[in-house]
Amino acid sequence: MGTDISMTDAFEDRYNLMEKLQNKIEENRRRLSHTLDMLVAYPLMFTEVPEHARLRKQGYGQLSDYREKPYGIEYRTTPSWMGSEKLAKGVLSLAYATAHDVLNKDYNPKNFTLINGFRDNYKIHNTDLLQPFLERAEKEIKSLSLYPKYKEEIGYILYHAKRGTELFDTEVKLGWGIPFTMLTNLTLLTVKELVEKVSLSLSIPRSRRHTTGINTVYVSTKTQDYMIPQIRDNINVCLNTVINQSNQNRKAIALYAKKREYGNIVDINYSWGVDMTRTKRNQLVRLIQSVSTAFGFTEPIQVNLRSSYEEVRANGVTQIARVGLGRKIREQHDYLSEAIVFTILLFLNDSLYQGYTVDRRTGKRTTKPITARTIVGQFKKNLVGKAKRVPSPTEDREEAQEEEHSRSRYYNQMPNYTSTIRVPHVTDGASIASITTDEIEHHVDPS
Repeated sequence: MGTDISMTDAFEDRYNLMEKLQNKIEENRRRLSHTLDMLVAYPLMFTEVPEHARLRKQGYGQLSDYREKPYGIEYRTTPSWMGSEKLAKGVLSLAYATAHDVLNKDYNPKNFTLINGFRDNYKIHNTDLLQPFLERAEKEIKSLSLYPKYKEEIGYILYHAKRGTELFDTEVKLGWGIPFTMLTNLTLLTVKELVEKVSLSLSIPRSRRHTTGINTVYVSTKTQDYMIPQIRDNINVCLNTVINQSNQNRKAIALYAKKREYGNIVDINYSWGVDMTRTKRNQLVRLIQSVSTAFGFTEPIQVNLRSSYEEVRANGVTQIARVGLGRKIREQHDYLSEAIVFTILLFLNDSLYQGYTVDRRTGKRTTKPITARTIVGQFKKNLVGKAKRVPSPTEDREEAQEEEHSRSRYYNQMPNYTSTIRVPHVTDGASIASITTDEIEHHVDPS
């Protein structure tokens, strides 16, 4: 009889243990899904296309949407993150770092996604109302034990979440660099072909250049300082002449003038999202110096590179960098300034050219780096020794003001039905440069 009682007690203890274990598993699942809601799904909502997100959340995509699997849970709240390699690495790294602390370190932060009304606003993708919680989410993410290890990958997600960059509207093959054919794709030139055509176009007097009527903005300006508008217009007109289709990526750089005492300096401040390795940075510095030597610039050019610029998006254009040119560089009676700006543009915006070759049998893609021989060789052939008209500072300012007045008069006289006409030389993205008054006083030539 005593044996029966002990067996019953053993089964009862085992049952209680199994029940406690099951309850613990269920608790971990709920805690994990709630923490993933706060640290993964919530930041990602700011990188989605709003219309797509609202449609997606009518089915899958609710907060804490998961189902049990033999290996744990299948978390179904996030949008598809396979659009690009950087996005996939960022999401996986963030999810792994979160799950690691929840399951191994009993990480259980105070969860703001459980606040009354949060889930309803998440479902309708009300980013304006939920945006204030982003700072708290970032603070929690940076406190994760694996954050230092995956700082670069997770930083990519945080950077674009804070800026509202849409990352989920990318063709997968394009995002992963897989060669494919798309009939509507822009036909890209190689670097050598592009540099050759642009340098030839620059060497032709502006009045004789053929224009396509397309006005994609590649270089924008906010000031009328000495030679800045001319450099901007020369680059934009020539690129729109050579690339006779509207650029789908719409990336631009902002050009401004450095003070007189910074005469031989080139400042390049690009956004964190631009792919610039240490090798490419060093290569760009050497290339700019080689270009200046080819044009006979007597003083060594100092190139300053920084990656602290915050991207600006307006009118379908993403401004990815600010470039400052010293006064002595702008005073040259040749196309040195245009050559330097165009070289920088090539490094920062690889959507302008085809930078790779594809093996027809294997489909393997081989990257073709930008070399000094390719760029400097074409500049020497087509631009070095060609003089351009350089107006005096007063004449330059008056000419710019008259040009702006002419444009204003033209648009004021246009009837409504002509609103779709594209006018050559009109740089409609010039207003997107994010230069504050303080920055203008600091950087712009006072003359």
